[in-house]
Amino acid sequence: MNTLEEKLLIYGKNYLNVMLIGTHGIGKSMMVKSIAERLGMKFKYYSSSTLDPFSELVGIPVPDKDTKTIDFYRTKDLEDAEFVFFDELNRVQNPRVLNAVLEIVQFKSINGEKLKNLKMVWAAINPPGDYQVEDLDPALVDRFHVYVSIKAFINVEYLKSKMNEKVAKVLKDWWEVDLSDEQRKILTPRRIEYIGCMIDSGIPWRDAIPVGHTFPVNNLEGRIGRMISGEDELLMSKENVLLKLDDFIARIDKEPKIALGLVPIFMKCQEDEIFKCRDLIEKLPTELVYTIIEHKFITRQRTLRDLFIDAKIDIVNQYPKIAKSFKAGVIE
Repeated sequence: MNTLEEKLLIYGKNYLNVMLIGTHGIGKSMMVKSIAERLGMKFKYYSSSTLDPFSELVGIPVPDKDTKTIDFYRTKDLEDAEFVFFDELNRVQNPRVLNAVLEIVQFKSINGEKLKNLKMVWAAINPPGDYQVEDLDPALVDRFHVYVSIKAFINVEYLKSKMNEKVAKVLKDWWEVDLSDEQRKILTPRRIEYIGCMIDSGIPWRDAIPVGHTFPVNNLEGRIGRMISGEDELLMSKENVLLKLDDFIARIDKEPKIALGLVPIFMKCQEDEIFKCRDLIEKLPTELVYTIIEHKFITRQRTLRDLFIDAKIDIVNQYPKIAKSFKAGVIE
C-alpha cells in the first residue's frame, strides 16, 4: 500500500471527515471505496451532481392523518451507513442538497434526526479553475477535519487486476518517463486503464488517445513491441535501472542515445538512489549530469554529498561530472 493510502487509512480509523481534492480520472473514488473495504465499514456512495435532496437525503414528506404531522420516508442505506462519501461535491447546484450535506457532516443527522451509525463523511472535489464547478460554502468546507490534495499516479497493483502485469508496467513506464507534466494531465490514470485493457484484449487502441494533442505514441508502440518480443528486460524505468544497474552501465557504452531517457528517471530518484546509480550517472553527458544534480534543492545536494563522505569516496576525483554539478558551497 502506498503512503497516501496509509495516511487515508489512519484518518479513517480515527473517524475524521476528509475532503479529497484532485483532477478527474486519478482514482479518488476507487481509493475511497478501497479504504471503506479495508475498514470493513458499511459504505454509502453518492454522486453529488445528480443528488435529489428529498428522495435521497432528507426524505419524501408523507402526511400522517392520525397525528396530523409530516413523516419523512428515506432509503434505509443512509440510516445504516457508517461511512458516507459525496463524490464531485462541488458540482452540486441545488442549495437544498448542500444544506443537507452540511447537516450530515456537522451533526451526523438529517432533518434533525440522528444518523446513529454514521461515523464519518468524506467528499471529493475537482480543483476550481480548470473545471466548471461551484464554490462551496466556507461553512461546509470548514466541517471537514482534513483536506488531502491527490496527484495523479499509475497504480500498477490496481492495473494488474484489469490487465496483464507486463502491459501495466509498460504503460506505467511510458506515462512516467515519456510524457510531459501537461500530457499527464490529459492522459489520466483512468485513460491509461482504458488503453491498457484494449492492448491486453488485442483491440486497436490508438483511437483511445485524446484527439487534438500530440503524444509520443510511437514510443508506446515501441515499448509494446519489445514487450511482445521479450526484449523488455531493460525497459527504461526506475525499478529496472535500480535492479539491473550493471546491465544499464554496460548498455550505455553501446547505446549512448539512452542517456536522454535516463534523465527523467534520475530526476525522480531520492538521494540514496542517485548515490547508488553514481557510476551510471557519471557516464552521461556533462550537461545531462548537471540537469539531474542541479534539479535537487541545495539541502538535498548536501545529503547526497554526505553519502559520498560516509562511504569515503573522493567525489571530486572519482566523479568529476557529479562534483561539478553541485551548487557552490556544497563541496568545499
